[in-house]
Amino acid sequence: MPFDAVDTLLAEIQASWPEFLEFVPRDVQTRLEWFWGLEFGQLREHMNAFPDTEDLFGDEGVVVIPRSNDIEPLFNRLAERAGHRSEPMPPIMEAYDGRDTFKYFCLSVDPTALYWRRVKSTTPPHVVAAFTEARISKATRHELGCGKQTREKLIFRTRALTRPTPFNSNLRTLTLMELLQRSCLRAQIIPANFTSDRTLSDQVVEPESPTVPLPPPAELC
Repeated sequence: MPFDAVDTLLAEIQASWPEFLEFVPRDVQTRLEWFWGLEFGQLREHMNAFPDTEDLFGDEGVVVIPRSNDIEPLFNRLAERAGHRSEPMPPIMEAYDGRDTFKYFCLSVDPTALYWRRVKSTTPPHVVAAFTEARISKATRHELGCGKQTREKLIFRTRALTRPTPFNSNLRTLTLMELLQRSCLRAQIIPANFTSDRTLSDQVVEPESPTVPLPPPAELC
C-alpha cells in the first residue's frame, strides 16, 4: 500500500489518543492546519511537499530525533502566542529562517533492534516532531510517568550511538515535542471563522498545557 503522509500521521496519532476521548480525524487535521499556520484544508498539500517523509517514517517501529535547536523555535513560536489565541498562527515554515534541509538521528523504539542512522532531510522538524511524538506516546501509553523513562532511554541511546560526535538533542527536546503535540491537538481553541463550513466537534478537550516557563517533564502528565 503506497505511503500517504497524512493518513499515516493520523493513524499514528489515533493509536496514541486517550481512550476516553473520541478521535475525529477531520478535527485533528484541522487542528494541525491551524497550529501550523496553514489554510483550512491545506494539510495534504503541505505534507506532500516533503516526499522524503516516507524514507523517515515508512518503518512504523522507527522514531526520528530532531536537533534541540530545531525544536526550540517551534516552542518559542507557541510561547509568543500566549494571550493571542484568536489571531492566526504564522506559517510554521517561517520558524526555520529559510532553511530547507535538516539533520536527524533515526533509531528504533525497540532498544534491542540494531538500527540507527544519521540523515539529512527536507522534511521539516514540525512534521518529524508530530510523527515521533505520536509513536513515543503510542509505545508508552501504559507506562507510568508519561513515558519519561522511554524518552530518557532514547536520548541515552542517541548519545551512545553517535559518539564521538554526539547528536545535539536532549530530554528537554523530547519534552517540548510532547508539549507541542498536546497544545496542538488537545488544548487549543480554533476560531470558528477558520473552518469555512463547520465547527470542530469539541473545541477544548483537555486543560491547556502551560507554555512558559517549561514545567518539569513529570508535570506534563
